[in-house]
Order: sequence, then structure tokens, then C-alpha cells
Amino acid sequence: MEKSNNNDHKIVVCRACDHIIHVTNKEGVKSSCPICKAPLSTYNTSLQKVAIVAIAALILILPSLLEPFLSVSVFGIKKDVALISIFSILKTDWSILLYVFSFFAIVLPIVMLYIIVLVGYFNIKVTKFLCNLYSFSHFFCMVDVFVLAILVSLIKITSLAKVEYHIGFILNFIFAILLIYCYSRCRPRRLWDMLKASNLDESLIGHRALDKNVFLCNHCFFAFKGEKEIETCPRCGKKLKKRSKHILQRVLSLLFAAIILYLPSNMYPIMFTEYIGKNMGSNIIDGVIALWNLNSKFVAIVILTASIFIPIFKILAISYLIYSVKFTNLKRPHNLSFLYRLVAFIGKWSMIDVFVVVIMTSVVRFTGLIVINPGFAIISFCSVVIITMFAAEEFDERLIWDRYYERK
Repeated sequence: MEKSNNNDHKIVVCRACDHIIHVTNKEGVKSSCPICKAPLSTYNTSLQKVAIVAIAALILILPSLLEPFLSVSVFGIKKDVALISIFSILKTDWSILLYVFSFFAIVLPIVMLYIIVLVGYFNIKVTKFLCNLYSFSHFFCMVDVFVLAILVSLIKITSLAKVEYHIGFILNFIFAILLIYCYSRCRPRRLWDMLKASNLDESLIGHRALDKNVFLCNHCFFAFKGEKEIETCPRCGKKLKKRSKHILQRVLSLLFAAIILYLPSNMYPIMFTEYIGKNMGSNIIDGVIALWNLNSKFVAIVILTASIFIPIFKILAISYLIYSVKFTNLKRPHNLSFLYRLVAFIGKWSMIDVFVVVIMTSVVRFTGLIVINPGFAIISFCSVVIITMFAAEEFDERLIWDRYYERK
């Protein structure tokens, strides 16, 4: 997608408004598109520095999983819990939740960190496979969501039992901070550009890529000149059109699937709590009300926002974007672009309730006293989150600006 004129400057195609622009690429300087104000990916931190932080994060993984995370005491019964206990408990009862947790919160973050270390510290040659693997891992990395879920779970647990924190809790928190740093400083585009750089000419600056027969790959962000209706990306090999005629239909199909799954995810119990012989099921709203009554108003608001408002907001916002692009004369494309970027940013945060159930199931399991089990709705809700993430990723933000310039 980029061409470096020297170490401090490059030519980019804005993924939002499709303009070809010239930006500064100095360490510590953040760039944005002068047309639509969208943030642009610039390499303002040395990859070697990021790799050193990634090494530190990798060192902390095993102790953060194996060391005692916390102790939970109820009626004189005390149990030390490590995060690794999640595997032994969920493997027996809910293996599918184990796979979800392991995939998003452990496996993909580790893969991402290892690739950063290999490329940034050991100077391993970047390959197409490595770039694809890193892009996938980066997109689905949810350690930040998991950390917030831990905090929410602990507040819930303290209403049922006495909690003491141990070294595993501190190590896991430090690991999460280091990982988030690496996540934000090494975007997938950075590795793709190490594989092959674009060669756009400076005479294209100021024009829209669509008007100058410039293709922009929505997978690896590579920009190149092409004359055919369908071209093959020289970097990742994906078949490309300047604009797909069926994007809106695909996004709409994903939204319908999300809406269908959203109903049972809120109607049926998301978890069951067995406490002193009583077994009670609770859906998301029940959990919010219970937290509010326990004076955990902040946590109740967090769960209500992440699990109810955000999924609804994403569905409505994407629907509005489709309607605007298809049927209206756009006068303020900046506002719609901001709305789209907001939807893309908040997409994964609804997974917080899934992780809360995973943690509660694993930590608060006392034989004959307290047993928490996931409900069917957790699978439905997890599917809603992932489908809406794909819907936001599938939508092409450039269509907003295409519509604006058509009617201008």
C-alpha cells in the first residue's frame, strides 16, 4: 500500500476515502488523512523495540497461567485457583468454551508475539504465510477484553465469597499491558509492507485511487495500478475488483444471521448458579439487575453496555451505513466514516460477557456449595459477536465516499 520516498515519507492510499496522499513517517509522529481525518498506519516505533517487549510478554505467559491467581473462601472452605484450572474444568463440561477461551485469549496472542520476535529481533524473512497468520492472530486477539472480564468477574465473585489475590494475578495483568503495547505498535500492514512495498508514482497524489485505476487490496492493503476489471494482488494473491457489487448484500446477510442469534442469546440463561442446593438460571439482564442490587453499579453498566447496547448499536449502525450508501444523498461523509470506525473498534468488546462466564465457571466451583455452569445462550451470544465483527470488516468504508462524490 505504501511507497517510501525516503525513510521519513511515504505515499499511501487512504483505506477510508480512497485518496492517494503523502504522509510523514517519523518516529513519534502520528499521521491522519487530510481529507477524511482517518488515522493512517505509520511506523512510529522501532520494530526491534516492540520485539523486546514481546519477549518480555512471552516470558510471563507460563508463570501467569501456572502461579496461583487468587484464593476464594466460602464458609471456611478455601481454594487456590490458577488460570490453568480453566482448562481442567471446561474440558470436562464445556469443551467448546475452552476452545473459544484458548483461541482468543491464549493461542492467538502467543502466535502474534512469536511472529513479532522472529521478525523484529531475529530478522526472520517475512513470508506470505507469516503475514496471513499474523493478520488473523491480530484481528482476533482479545487479551484486553479478557483483562476487563477478569475485573468484572472479581467484583461478582466478591459478592459470593472472600477473595485474596496472588502473584499470578499481577503477572497476568503485566502480561496484558505488554501484549496491548505490541498489538498497537505492530499492525499487520507493517509486516505486509516488509514483504513487498508499493510503487505508486508521486503524480497520483491528490487523486482518488478509483479515478486513476489504482487497486487497493482489502486484505493486505497493497496498492497498485491495474487496467483490467479484475486484478490479482501482487502481494497476497487475492483476486480484486475496484469495488465489489455484492458487498452490501454480504454484509446484510451477516446482519440477519446476527439478529436471529441475538434473540436466544438474551432470552435464555447465559449461566446457571447452584448455591446451597438451589439451581438458578440467569440471562444477561438478570445478571445486570443482580449486580445493580448488590451496589456494583459500575460493573452492571459495563455488562449492560457491552452485552446489550453494543451488539444492538453495531447492528443498527451497520444497517444505517448500508441504507445511507444505497439510498441517500450523502452530505456529511465524515460523520458516517467516524461511525464506521467506531463500530469496527468496539466490535470485540461484547465478548466480555463470554469471558466472564468462563472465569466464573472455573474459579467459583465448590463441590456441593457453589457451582456455576454456562448456559446455551453463551454460545449464541459468542456467535453474535463474531458475526458482527465479520460484518463490520466486510463493509467497505470507501463506498461512503464513492456515494458522496457521485452526488457532489
